[in-house]
Amino acid sequence: MRKILSYPFYIKDVFESYNWKNYSKLIIKSDNSNWVFDSIKNEKIEIFKKINIEVVNDRFFYNSKKQCVFYLSKYDVLKYINNNSHKIAFSYFHGDPRLNNKNNVLFKKIINNINKISKIHVSNSIMQSILLDEGVDDCKIHKIPISININNFNSLTKEKKYDLKRQLQIPLDKKIIGSFQKDGIGWKNGNLPKYEKGPDIFIKSLVELNKKNKNIHVLLTGPSRGYVINELKKNNISFTYLKFVNYHLMQNYYNLIDLYIVTSREEGGPRSILESMATRTPIISTKVGQAIDLIVNNINGFIVDIDDYLSIAQISEKIFENYYDLDNIINNGRITAEKNAYESQINLWKSFFNGFYHN
Repeated sequence: MRKILSYPFYIKDVFESYNWKNYSKLIIKSDNSNWVFDSIKNEKIEIFKKINIEVVNDRFFYNSKKQCVFYLSKYDVLKYINNNSHKIAFSYFHGDPRLNNKNNVLFKKIINNINKISKIHVSNSIMQSILLDEGVDDCKIHKIPISININNFNSLTKEKKYDLKRQLQIPLDKKIIGSFQKDGIGWKNGNLPKYEKGPDIFIKSLVELNKKNKNIHVLLTGPSRGYVINELKKNNISFTYLKFVNYHLMQNYYNLIDLYIVTSREEGGPRSILESMATRTPIISTKVGQAIDLIVNNINGFIVDIDDYLSIAQISEKIFENYYDLDNIINNGRITAEKNAYESQINLWKSFFNGFYHN
C-alpha cells in the first residue's frame, strides 16, 4: 500500500496524476538538508527543463503511480524501493565500499537491489569503475560531473574585491586561503573532524606552510567547522569564518582568496574544483572524486596524493612566490569549468534519461 502523507490537497493531487502517462513526470527527491543537495536540485530542475523533462513537486512521490524518481542522496534509495511503482534513478557520488564497513553495507544492499534500479548517476571515474567491477550493466551507469551554473561564477574587478575585503574585515596584506565546506561530524559545532573530508590534513598543510610564510589568512564558510576553527586558533593562524552564506554569493568569496585547497580523502566532487576554476582561483586538490578527471597537474590546477600535506604546503608556497605561470593555469581552469558547466552537459543528460523518462 502506498504511504499517504498529510500534504495539502492530497485528493486533488491523486486526481491530477490519475491520467498522467506512465513515466512522463520526474520527481526529484532531495535530502532537505538546506545545504548542497538543495542547491543541486534547483539547478537540475532548470537544466532538465531545457531538455523537456517535466519536474513535478516531490509530494507526488506519494500521490502518484508509475512515474520517474531521481534521488539526490544514495541513502534514500533503499527506503522505498519495495513500496512504490516508480522507476528509480539516483546519484552515487561517493561511498567507496573498500574504505569502511558502513560504505560496504550500503553498497551491497544497492547491488542486491540493482534490478530495481534503472539509472545511476556517478560524478567520477572512481565510482564508475567500482560499479562496473561489481558487474553493474554499463548502460545503467552515467558519468556526469557535479556541475555549476557558470554564470554564477566569474571574476570580479580589483576594486570590487578590495571593497568586499574591507566589508568583511579580511586582511588586505595577507595571502588568503579558502575552504568552503562542511567537514565536522553532525550539524552542530562540528568539533569532531569528518575523516573523509580531511580537515586534519588541511590543518597540517597550513601549519607546515605557516612555518615558512606567516603571511597567511584562512577564509572559512559552511556549517560544522568547529574542528578547523579550534585548530587554527591553537596554531595561531588567523581566519575569518562565515557560517552560512547564500550560495548565489559564493563567487564573491572565491574572488577574495588567493588559493583554494581540497584535502579530502574521499569525494564525489567536490564542486569547489569547478567553482575555483570558473572564478580563476588557483586550486590544489588531493586525488579524490572528480578532481582526478578534471585537474591536469600544473596545467589547470594542482593535484597531490591523499594525505600528502607536505606537497600541499610546498605548492602553496610556490604559488604565493609566483613560481608558476599562474595566468596560464587559471585561464586553462576557466576553460575546464566552461566545458563542464551545466550548459555543456545537455547531451549527457539526454542520454541519461533515454529509456527512463517518456514524454
